[in-house]
Amino acid sequence: ARGTYSGYGANSCTDCEEGKYAEAEASSTCSACDSGYYQDHTKAFECIECSAGKYASSTGSDQCVECAEGTYSNYNNMTTSLVSCLNCVAGKYASTTGQDECDECGRGRYSNQQADVCEPCEAGKYADGLGSAGSCKSCDEGTMQDETGQQSCEKCAEGKF
Repeated sequence: ARGTYSGYGANSCTDCEEGKYAEAEASSTCSACDSGYYQDHTKAFECIECSAGKYASSTGSDQCVECAEGTYSNYNNMTTSLVSCLNCVAGKYASTTGQDECDECGRGRYSNQQADVCEPCEAGKYADGLGSAGSCKSCDEGTMQDETGQQSCEKCAEGKF
């Protein structure tokens, strides 16, 4: 049966183990799943492609590994974390493992490359758009901001600067 194998002169078939498969009805061996694929069941006749956000770097894998926080992968059947899992660009973040895309930082927040969280702008600075990269903008002369995480600065009170 598919998913099993038997050697020469065998009196019974043996199930393929996890990470391996036998596609043909009469197999003499089980084949290891290719990199980028896995099989988490015994007696399998095919391997499963690692989904976006995950990879399998070795042959014969019984599971896929999730990309780390701050990284993502939007392709299936990836083989290594170095090639498959890309750093989130500045202004975006990935707060959990296994993400297939990075999320944009909200207004009043920023991030650097490979971030797993967005930071609030410090007092005296602001971020008026989504996905602010690297840092926040300083308030212009005649404006101020005394709170963190803001998306704009306020005009100074009359007589103050």
